[in-house]
Amino acid sequence: MAERKYQKYIVEGYSLGNIKRPPGPGLDWRKTIVNLDDNRVKGAFLSSFVWYTNIDDPPGPNSNSSHTHDFDEILGFAGSDWERPDDLNAKLEFWMDDEKYILTKSCMVFVPKGLKHCPLKILKCDRPFFHFDMVSEPGVTRLTRNEIA
Repeated sequence: MAERKYQKYIVEGYSLGNIKRPPGPGLDWRKTIVNLDDNRVKGAFLSSFVWYTNIDDPPGPNSNSSHTHDFDEILGFAGSDWERPDDLNAKLEFWMDDEKYILTKSCMVFVPKGLKHCPLKILKCDRPFFHFDMVSEPGVTRLTRNEIA
């Protein structure tokens, strides 16, 4: 069957193009479900969906180091308790510049370009929680974002 006209806009799975995801710590508690960027669909902006699962030994300071971007970024964190959707059921430490924030509620974080942010440390995780990130700057891909970070 021939490809449908808009089929190219429906993307499944995680991909860095022809780059393989490097092995490393934390892959047993973090699972990227799907990502989208200019490499996967021309003109698309960067976004990814990730599940963080119940963990007995949170990675703590092994999370991403502080960094800046030349573009705005939105980060989202959502709990998985249907009865209490505002409860993250986790405790995260997130840094913006030199200020530490403790996140325990489902939330979205706007990070303006140039603002130093992270590390993100998982201090406690009672239930899986959902995370997404989004960048609307044209041409930013997962690979170029990782090179910048």
